[in-house]
Amino acid sequence: MKVFLTATDTGAGKTHLALALVRGMGVRAYKPLAAGVDAEGRNEDVAALAAAQGIPEDEVCFQCWNTPAAPAIAAAREKRPLDVSALLDWCRARLDMPGPVVLEGIGGVRVPLTWDFEVRDWIRALADACEVWLVAAARIGAINHTLLSLEALAAIGCAPTRVVINEPAPGLADAAQMLADALARMHRRVQCVHVRYGEDALALPLF
Repeated sequence: MKVFLTATDTGAGKTHLALALVRGMGVRAYKPLAAGVDAEGRNEDVAALAAAQGIPEDEVCFQCWNTPAAPAIAAAREKRPLDVSALLDWCRARLDMPGPVVLEGIGGVRVPLTWDFEVRDWIRALADACEVWLVAAARIGAINHTLLSLEALAAIGCAPTRVVINEPAPGLADAAQMLADALARMHRRVQCVHVRYGEDALALPLF
């Protein structure tokens, strides 16, 4: 299993799913790019993935910016541009490792890493080495965000093999079901998996 985990937007639940896979299956999970740090200079998602695997944070993340913004913006503000070629080499080295590997993206599908290279371009560059899962949070606007994300991925020939509908908080079961029903009617080709709040993601038919 080699998976690129992308999402409809920030906070959809990529790290939640990656952590579940690490803890339950021993998957190697990396978040190559991150933006936004706490008072100690640590990114919350990177720190959680590193702790779960018992490895240093700099092994989990290729580049982290202090500014909580899209990488293109954060890089410009901090004068620390992203080397796309080096990023892709770093990712491929991890995808070449034996056993299951998850690469967690940053934000949504069209987040700019540079002004001419988006998350979806990153996905396309690695398409020969991994499949794509799209995480969608069950909340207002999810139908629109999910359909637009699916459209953007289809346009580059990288349709996801799974749409993981995640409940990021209690009381969202109905919203999740509405999203699943909408996708079943409007995008029949996609396989949806519903992660209920507090549920063990590993019990779901992800594979």
